[in-house]
Amino acid sequence: MNRPRRQPTAPAADRAGEAASMTVETVILTPVVFVFVLLIVGGARYELARQQIVGDARNVAETAAVAADAPAAQAAAGAVTPGSGPPPGICVTRTVTVNVADFAPGGSVTATVSCRVDLSTVFLPGVPGTSDLVASETAPVDRYRTVTAGGAP
Repeated sequence: MNRPRRQPTAPAADRAGEAASMTVETVILTPVVFVFVLLIVGGARYELARQQIVGDARNVAETAAVAADAPAAQAAAGAVTPGSGPPPGICVTRTVTVNVADFAPGGSVTATVSCRVDLSTVFLPGVPGTSDLVASETAPVDRYRTVTAGGAP
């Protein structure tokens, strides 16, 4: 049986041009995809740092709310270590403030944690700028407890 031979769809010269065009596309798109992936990773690290600052504020507020009196609440809040906070090096400066103006049975304690993030540690080395992350959380003071001015029940 003689079957007719199948003719190539494109001449060999055209196929070589297509291969060169694929190389050019790869060379152009690889850096774009790489930068896009780095932006996604940097954004995820920034969001993780923000969530950890919120967790720190919650921990500080809850610790201060169970203290015996307002000065003890301030001291307890200052003693809370940033356990769930951002990894070392993310925060350039970290400040914790506690508002105990409503520290009474049924009142509340508000903790604010702020962190200045150096963007070169989050994204890529050399990226200029900083960003301030601030989180504020409020914890209730138990309404059925005794709070005295001297700290003794």
